[in-house]
Amino acid sequence: MEVGTLVNRGKTIELDPELYEKFQNKADLKGQTVKSYVQELLSMYLDREDVLEQLSPALSFISYDKDKILIRDKNRIADIWLKNSKLFCDLCQNDDCPHIHYAMACLELGKLKKK
Repeated sequence: MEVGTLVNRGKTIELDPELYEKFQNKADLKGQTVKSYVQELLSMYLDREDVLEQLSPALSFISYDKDKILIRDKNRIADIWLKNSKLFCDLCQNDDCPHIHYAMACLELGKLKKK
């Protein structure tokens, strides 16, 4: 490389030390650098968002609160509850519907498990 040549290193983001350590441990287990591991996760996240929009254009994530996820279905809202280690949709009154399937693809589902 010639003196004075700039290398485009991309952008930098700051992570909490505890979060970075978790990424480091996961990356080590996969034999990857933290950078490549996090880039792969972020790329998969964006791809997942695109697929969800294509598969379920009428559905969208609203929020989560304690033990439920809120999913918008056109002009209706489905509350997806975690009950007895199963998801239940109050809109459809069952545990197997498009709202449940959509909620299972939401990253916030992991937050429900911790409650």
